[in-house]
Amino acid sequence: MGRLSVLSVTDTKPVTGAYFILTPVCVAFLYLGYRRLLPRPIPGIPYNESATHSLFGDIPEMMNYMARTEEVWPWIADQVTKHQSPIVQVFARPFARPWVIISDHRESCDVLLRRTKEFDRSNFTADVFTGLVPDMHISFKSTEEQFKLHRNLLKDLMTPAFLHAVTGPQIYANTETFVKLWDFKTQVAQGHAFEASEDIYNVALDVIFAAAFGLEIQDSNTFAQLQQLSSAKNLDRPQSLSDPMPFPQFHRPATFEAIATLTESLEVSIKAPFPRFAHWVLRQLPYMRKARAAKEKLFSDMVEESLSKLSSGTKVKRSALDDILQRETAAAKKENRSPVYHSRAIYDELFGFLIGGHDTTSTTLTWTVKYLTGAQSVQTILRSRLRSAYAAATAEQRNPTMEEIIKIPIPYLDATIEEMNRTAQLFNGSIRTTTVDTTLLGYNIPKGTDVFFMQNGPGYLSPPLPVDDSTRSASSLNAKNQAGQWTPDEEDMKTFRPERWLVQNSEAGKEVFDAQAGPHLAFGLGPRACFGRRMAYLQMRIILVMMLWNFELRKTPAKVSSSAAANKLARHPRMCYVRLEKAKF
Repeated sequence: MGRLSVLSVTDTKPVTGAYFILTPVCVAFLYLGYRRLLPRPIPGIPYNESATHSLFGDIPEMMNYMARTEEVWPWIADQVTKHQSPIVQVFARPFARPWVIISDHRESCDVLLRRTKEFDRSNFTADVFTGLVPDMHISFKSTEEQFKLHRNLLKDLMTPAFLHAVTGPQIYANTETFVKLWDFKTQVAQGHAFEASEDIYNVALDVIFAAAFGLEIQDSNTFAQLQQLSSAKNLDRPQSLSDPMPFPQFHRPATFEAIATLTESLEVSIKAPFPRFAHWVLRQLPYMRKARAAKEKLFSDMVEESLSKLSSGTKVKRSALDDILQRETAAAKKENRSPVYHSRAIYDELFGFLIGGHDTTSTTLTWTVKYLTGAQSVQTILRSRLRSAYAAATAEQRNPTMEEIIKIPIPYLDATIEEMNRTAQLFNGSIRTTTVDTTLLGYNIPKGTDVFFMQNGPGYLSPPLPVDDSTRSASSLNAKNQAGQWTPDEEDMKTFRPERWLVQNSEAGKEVFDAQAGPHLAFGLGPRACFGRRMAYLQMRIILVMMLWNFELRKTPAKVSSSAAANKLARHPRMCYVRLEKAKF
């Protein structure tokens, strides 16, 4: 023990000396590591200077904005206005490259339509969706074989033939039930407003279930709710017309609720700095595990039911699932293999079909109800145009048929739907990742950079920012007159005004709808644009026509339509009230 004590004392100076030598080395190493991890801007592109002094970049400011508004994309657009530049960069993820933000329609069109070899499906999109649908085509790059194989499974679902023969009748039948529900509520409410967004959400969910699986009307949410209300007692109205009618809450069946729960979980991925990790944590929660199990069982049962029907010799394609399974059968025969019907690919593509077909459509329609309630003149004009176009239905005082709605052109209806998509701002833009080192508006953009082509800022909802044409690509310059733009009046650009999509055709001598009249990216552009665009337009067309054909959307009381209520709707789109009257012929 004595020797050990002597050794410890005599070793003190060497240890102390080493300590004094190593400490500054460690500090220097940590400091250099810290500096290396700080955000590194792309040269020349405007950014927030303060973000480069923190490992977390712009994240604290973004999170603070989200805490106040429950949104993040308006903050992104605000950076363009703040720096007065159509191209900016933000540091939205720690230890990663900055996002490049573009708010210029000509540049967006150029990239999405004509520079597809330099830009592909974004890494950000894959991060958002992988937790929910890892084998859906949306997560794959265009050059990946899986992307082509998966899209081939869905090949027929957006063709006019399939939409008109299969999807259209399902949309129409479920919308008829929706009209019956609102008829009942209108009679009971007697001039009182009532909460409507859940009804819209449910009919959109019914429609996409019917298109996917061939859902019968009696199995739909809307039919079940109508049955529940019809048998309900004590549906007492409030005394004051300023108070909304409190209809009993309707609880969706477990399978529908599971799909809704899983779909809404994407909100977590979209807003989180680490989407994959955030959604992984969420998926560990018991309610998410339960929802996923219910969804998997539903898909398994539906596949078996569809196979049983197909094996019996039924040739008519009554659902998207039928078509997908027939495509897998044909592919397996061609490749000399056994078909795999319960594959992750089929399940995820089917789930992606459900996700894309109900939540965005219902939210757009909810915003439309809000806009049309406030724009009574637009509503009156549109209903008048519908009555004129569907003259036979008007004369017979009946609903227009599905064929009439689909086949008879009504420019003002098309314009209203386009304006619905522009102003609802469900998709704040399109996102791509650079596949090579390239340039945007004169700046060098490294390979692997996520680029956000926004439609919620300058050039779309406010006057465009100037761009020197010398910074544009040759393809952009050649297509200079192909991208429309609005008159740079900020208030008008934000206003819900369908007329902006109408032009006078001098040859025909009449008003026509022009989808290229101005800028918007509601469904993206190019080969990686939204796959379900045609179905979304068909849904909105049928539901909007049937809604306005049967009901007049009257102004709602201040209690549910004030600025505070509007702000609440902005944060929670599925919270909207209507006050209805039966439309007169």
